[in-house]
Amino acid sequence: MTFLFLSFTGCEVEKVHNIERTALPKLELGGDDFIDLGSVEPSDKPIELEFIILNGGSAPLVISSVQPSCQCSKVSAVPEILNAGERGSIRMVLDRKKLGPHDATAIVHCNCIVNPIFKVKANWDVQGTISASPSEISTDLHPGTSKSIFVRLNLNENVELKNVLIKSILDREGNDIEHVAVLQNGICKLTLSASAHAVSQITTGVIEIKSGTGADPLHVHWTVSVQNRLSLTPKTVWFRTNSETGTDVHTQILVRAIDSADLENIQISGVGDVEMALPYRETKLPSDEKLRIFDLSISKEFASKLNAIVIRTGDNEFEVEVPIGK
Repeated sequence: MTFLFLSFTGCEVEKVHNIERTALPKLELGGDDFIDLGSVEPSDKPIELEFIILNGGSAPLVISSVQPSCQCSKVSAVPEILNAGERGSIRMVLDRKKLGPHDATAIVHCNCIVNPIFKVKANWDVQGTISASPSEISTDLHPGTSKSIFVRLNLNENVELKNVLIKSILDREGNDIEHVAVLQNGICKLTLSASAHAVSQITTGVIEIKSGTGADPLHVHWTVSVQNRLSLTPKTVWFRTNSETGTDVHTQILVRAIDSADLENIQISGVGDVEMALPYRETKLPSDEKLRIFDLSISKEFASKLNAIVIRTGDNEFEVEVPIGK
């Protein structure tokens, strides 16, 4: 319960109809007669306010009636008669079941001669709320893979599921990352996908959830880290002239498998105007079964037309593109 002391004078007069120094009531309110409660959550429990009043006069203050301005409030005066020096209150009980903005006024009639009618007013905005669990998402992806994460929504009883809107938004442009958020049976499903060409990166975004009540949207932040299943060295390929032939160039690439990447079915292509398979010699290291060394030797003319080398493993499941230094 909120207590407010408002100050308002104007019931006492020194001279009325030529009658001087008559004992009169004097209503005192301290401060403003208007309260803005802002946004409140919906609830079966109403909001209760009290505006404290004081009879600062020398005769009883009689409140004959208190009338509400709408059906969303109940108002009363306690007590209805205040002797000189006594305190009482104008009480307001405000409904907060119905969503949306509301305002209510208590219209008070009393036996003050100068101001026999005075008003106190309150505004409030009932906004439906949604919470989500988890409130933050962090996950890893490999190129060519996708993952679905489920977010449970906790809806206030005054929020209808059919009015909930959901979408995924990137914080900034992501590289080869697809993100889709949908609502399924009261649960938000976020699907994150990395293309086969995705490079190692961290991408962030948010799921925006709107309740349809005008309340500020809820944001669930997500982060996805793309990790290539093939680790290559060097990051940029440089061809060197073969000292034996003078017409060919060669380079060496070290490929390391991450997780379950298959190194038994490696395909290496050169990409320029077209993509062509490149011949290579493979060296396996007995001491490290997840590491392969690939030696490539091609003609200078062909090398000059290439922009990148593409390494694939398995049935084109994983792919890494390495630019060629010029």
